[in-house]
Amino acid sequence: MTLEHVSLADSPRTILDYLAVVVAVRAAVGLGAPSADSAVSGSSDGSGAGGSAATSHPTWSDENGSWLTLVLPGDGRALLAGWHADESETEASGTSLDGGTDLIDTAPGWWRRGIDHARARRDVLGFLYGWDGAAWWRAPYDTADGFDPDFFPVTRDSVAEQIEELAADTLLDDPASEAVDALLAAGTALTAGQLEAALHTEDGWPEVDVAAGVRAAQAFAEYAERLQPAPQNVS
Repeated sequence: MTLEHVSLADSPRTILDYLAVVVAVRAAVGLGAPSADSAVSGSSDGSGAGGSAATSHPTWSDENGSWLTLVLPGDGRALLAGWHADESETEASGTSLDGGTDLIDTAPGWWRRGIDHARARRDVLGFLYGWDGAAWWRAPYDTADGFDPDFFPVTRDSVAEQIEELAADTLLDDPASEAVDALLAAGTALTAGQLEAALHTEDGWPEVDVAAGVRAAQAFAEYAERLQPAPQNVS
């Protein structure tokens, strides 16, 4: 069987910026989220317990347990691995760590990195998509895997919507569209001024921790190196 194309236009580098922005905003408004997760065991590169830069990947999660990780094996390769708390019915059916749906099929062997990452985190894995340098692909299956570009921060519109929702949930003013655009354009390089422009109230309450937001975004910057150069052949 052959892999199936995934209708996701943005590249891993752009998605890295999206993840950085959302995690930065969460940190700034006090909700907090890990900027990366380190595998503590079972890593595919043979590293020991405790994790390392090689087993750490930019991660987003929400309060309901849904999560998304951009797994970066290096040499420009990338995997989107994640799980939707309500909609993922694949691989572990959202209930255990026992495999169900084949998320690799005929994909290159390095796709296993995504499953290894989830196992090391003891996370249920709902979907696994691979980047070949030009497009995203997945194994063929009919079960709903829970991946929704409108829910996960993998498109410009979904990120903008999440920023607006986070501002509303934390009693901040509605962010101006131009301020949100500036954050999205800056990505991992966003500044304190850009965060302040998007997240504020007239009376200064509640306070926004822009320094925490900038730190969260900067933690993603190092991962960009793993996405260059783009490979010509990743099989």
